[in-house]
Amino acid sequence: MSRIATRIRLDPRRRGDDEVTLVQRVKVDMQPDIQAKLQVQIQTCCRGLLVAAMALSTSACFTLSATGSDQAVPAHVTGDYHVRAGAPVNVFLRSVDDQPLHFWQHAADIGAGPHRLLVDCSVVATQKLSRHELNVSLESGVRYRLNAEANDQQGCTRITLDELE
Repeated sequence: MSRIATRIRLDPRRRGDDEVTLVQRVKVDMQPDIQAKLQVQIQTCCRGLLVAAMALSTSACFTLSATGSDQAVPAHVTGDYHVRAGAPVNVFLRSVDDQPLHFWQHAADIGAGPHRLLVDCSVVATQKLSRHELNVSLESGVRYRLNAEANDQQGCTRITLDELE
């Protein structure tokens, strides 16, 4: 970003006609605004990383509670986070029994019994988005995960709700 330039300065107290004294080195900036631009880019990147870290660290708070007051241990249904870097297929839980999830929520605590789940499935490579309705029967205290079977030509072909161990 900088280079050392050499300036020759003639000494006013010359001793001889052809004698040139001292060579002075001076630091010369090639492009002074590059450093400022780089600093702004680093600050912007750090802010984005900070927001993403905060969102992931508080993800336990981003769960919809759709249980009745009589349920002691609800079932837990989890979809994908809305921000996923590099995932080829994303499965988002949109609503539970016609109660929509907010954009920051990716999971729901649901009472045992039959429920209607509305799910969006996205294939990143082809940018295909499809909506699926699942009618499921959940057991109390069990953790579930939404999964998708997909290909590039047809998009999401099947959505499953799998039990986690």
